Amino acid sequence: MIKFPFKDDFFGFIRNWHEEQAVNCVARRLTFVCLGVAAPYDLIADKHRTPFGIGRAIALEGFQLSEISPLLPGLTEIASNPQAVLQEVLAWTSGQPFLIQKLCSLIVDAAQFIPAQQETEAVAAIVRSQILQHWEDHDHPEHLKTIRDRLLWDEKHNIQLLGLYQQILEQQSIPADNSNAQLLLRLSGVAVRRSGCLCPYNQIYQTIFDLRWVKQELDRLRPYAHALNAWLASERRDQSALLQGEALQQALAWANDKALSLVDQQFLAASQRSLALHQSLRRQRRRILQTLGVVLAGLAGLASTTGWVMGLRLRISSNPALSPAPTDYFSVGERLMLPDAASAIKKAGVAAIAKADYRQAAHDFAIALKTIPMIQKA
Repeated sequence: MIKFPFKDDFFGFIRNWHEEQAVNCVARRLTFVCLGVAAPYDLIADKHRTPFGIGRAIALEGFQLSEISPLLPGLTEIASNPQAVLQEVLAWTSGQPFLIQKLCSLIVDAAQFIPAQQETEAVAAIVRSQILQHWEDHDHPEHLKTIRDRLLWDEKHNIQLLGLYQQILEQQSIPADNSNAQLLLRLSGVAVRRSGCLCPYNQIYQTIFDLRWVKQELDRLRPYAHALNAWLASERRDQSALLQGEALQQALAWANDKALSLVDQQFLAASQRSLALHQSLRRQRRRILQTLGVVLAGLAGLASTTGWVMGLRLRISSNPALSPAPTDYFSVGERLMLPDAASAIKKAGVAAIAKADYRQAAHDFAIALKTIPMIQKA
């Protein structure tokens, strides 16, 4: 029915017949029953035509011991205490109807009498040998494979479902919030809502689809599994494990149309923050290097000018006719090398360098250099 191209019209038709009941007695005689597993939005997308607004939800829970008492007669010949056997069956299945019938059938087929006080060991041995070990070979009729496929088949949600289920296994319960992800997980069969929390459904599911299985499937599905595992192993401190460059872009493209688990979202977000930080630091380093380049160019210019001035001073010293007036423009020892204004600006540039204010230093040296032609003209 989920694949019907006319499913919206079909459920709209059901709703119309319900509304006809007030005026049409024939409509009151019609009853529609749909059996299966599906979320409401899988059946009808148009919220204005949905029949679920006129219905009522019925919570299906696992069987209790009193509800499976009709099975007792079938166990009387192979157990001293059939009711104790049923209690062990419930302990493994949590009342799941299919598993109850299958496990009772396996107990009877084993044809091994179960003495009193040995029910726990006897039932556990049958569960391990006939259900848990090589479960894929023993899954007839298919039940566990169907649960596995429900967890994995939807490429858009499988990472999210496995991440949520992993969280439940690690904590044994999480608050129920009726989210889409929790609904899908409940529909898969591995989780159930109890007392306002989402919990593992039963021991059989929890043993087969355990944390090791979940991590194995997540590693298979995630293209960045190795990096994510390294990041988690470091308690999220190893920044080198985060994705960068092309690897990050590929991961973001892969995740674009998927509903991810919380840890996947956190990992990709941390990778993006790390990338942005590295890019910002590179830009800062580039600006500093550019500023230092200007400063070094200014210093090189001053060094060249100093050489020219010293050469001019030697020429003046060797030719008394070229000697300047008593107020000279050049420095020897503690006297100024450049004219007073240029020397003051140069000193300001040196002071700016000492303060690591390279922009100001470059500016001061540039002004100082502009005074050089004055000396050359002199």
